Amino acid sequence: MISRENIISAARELIGVPYLHQGRNVRTGIDCVGLLVLIGQIIGYEEIHDLADYRRVPSSSTLLEFLKRNLDEISLEQIQAGDFVLMTLGGRKARHTAVISSLETDLVKGKEPMLIHALNDGNITRVIEQPVKRWQHLFVKGFQAKGLI
Repeated sequence: MISRENIISAARELIGVPYLHQGRNVRTGIDCVGLLVLIGQIIGYEEIHDLADYRRVPSSSTLLEFLKRNLDEISLEQIQAGDFVLMTLGGRKARHTAVISSLETDLVKGKEPMLIHALNDGNITRVIEQPVKRWQHLFVKGFQAKGLI
């Protein structure tokens, strides 16, 4: 059984892993697709079918096909912690993915919605957890694991 908590826990295990294009190894590195693949492996999600031989910046159609093959599409309004987002990056095409790690907001405790992704922006080249507000305007589609409980 796949739960949101399992997905988030697996994603957090990967924080700090270096970025590597087409990487699928916690020692050598992963990219945003590799993040999703490794989360699936960690939680025993049998639906994951990997994507291979894609460009440094994957085409939006290739990435969208990969997500639709592995996950169920949901509206952006339905997104919850443990779901995945497809977002634009470096222009208007959807070329990046992330997992929502929290949608909790508590100003007193300093909590805000967060996401986890494998980032390579020149300054940050690793899996990192960041505020959703920094990226939300780039969200294009939402996805959740098939058979999620």
